[in-house]
Amino acid sequence: MKFHLTHQVILQKKPATNYCDLNERFPFKRPDAPNNFDSYECKRRKSSPCVEASPSYFSKKNHKLARSNSETVATVMHAILKSESEELIGDGTRPYSLPLIRGQHEDLKSISAETLALLLHGEYKERIKSFVF
Repeated sequence: MKFHLTHQVILQKKPATNYCDLNERFPFKRPDAPNNFDSYECKRRKSSPCVEASPSYFSKKNHKLARSNSETVATVMHAILKSESEELIGDGTRPYSLPLIRGQHEDLKSISAETLALLLHGEYKERIKSFVF
């Protein structure tokens, strides 16, 4: 399907009025650049000139690069290492107050009957202020 445009559009500029025919082959907003236009002269130069590297820069030994970790990754890695220690409480800040034994469930901490008896008789007063059964 072909559309035929027969009307003209008026484009106004400050000094004069120009007419643009929509039937033209390239009805662009800007015409093509003139052939004598030198694009290299119109470009701005960079603010700083190119600096060549000194010979001493290339003579230095290449250092082995290491992967960098963010502070969050380092914190997480430290927490994982602390959590693997079985002598620390769940948040990894301090050791358990009572001696532990291995129970039926490996992921649960247990105390022995003797430790419970000593706790009831007040042997751990200096470590534990209060407790609830």
